[in-house]
Amino acid sequence: MRAPKINPELSKYAGVLSEHDKRAKEFLEKVGLPPQILEAQAAKVKAAELCETLKQHRQRHHLTQTELADKVGMQKEFISRIENGKVDVQLSTFLKIIESLGLKVMVTE
Repeated sequence: MRAPKINPELSKYAGVLSEHDKRAKEFLEKVGLPPQILEAQAAKVKAAELCETLKQHRQRHHLTQTELADKVGMQKEFISRIENGKVDVQLSTFLKIIESLGLKVMVTE
């Protein structure tokens, strides 16, 4: 079986897509989407991974969504929507949540 040809525009985003998203990657390659759409998809994948990370840390701290919401002054439903990737949050909101979980943001090059 021959290895699939990788679209050069997509290859720079291949590291962004998780292993479990191989089918999505293959679909995007076949469709031949413009780079700006590929960038948007890559950003959505990163956001979904961050949302899952928030959820995992909340659970490790043995906090319910309601308890986290109370801690950061938000509604439980909003925390749920964040964790499930249903809403884009402002950076200040994101920082407030991660700091309440004892996490820090590191930007690297």
